[in-house]
Amino acid sequence: MACTQATKEVLWLRRFLRKVGYKQEKPTLIFSDNQGSLASLKKLVHHFHTKHIDIQFHFVKEHISANKVEFQYLPTKEMTIDIFMNGIGRDKFKTCRSKLGLIHLKYQLDIIEWEC
Repeated sequence: MACTQATKEVLWLRRFLRKVGYKQEKPTLIFSDNQGSLASLKKLVHHFHTKHIDIQFHFVKEHISANKVEFQYLPTKEMTIDIFMNGIGRDKFKTCRSKLGLIHLKYQLDIIEWEC
C-alpha cells in the first residue's frame, strides 16, 4: 500500500514537472525498506494471500513496466525521510539534516547580513 501511495505521488510530481517544462526521461527512483513488498514487485507471479491488494499491486507494476517509477531497497537506518516522520535521536537528526543540505541556525546567523 505504501508503494502505491508513493507511486501516485511520483506520477503527480512528474505530471506537474512536465507541465512546467521539465519532462522526465528516466524513471523516478523510490526507496523502500520493505524487502517483502519489493520482492513482490519484482516477481511475475502473484500469490493468493496478497489478493486484497491486487488492484494496487497491478497499478504499481503497470507504472514500473511503463518505466515511470523504479523501486530500490534502502535500509531503515539510512532513510533520510525519518527526520520528518519519526522521533529520532540527536545523531540521526544531524545526519538527516546534513543529507538534506540544511545547516544549523547557529552557523546560519554568521552568514546573514542584517539590514537596518
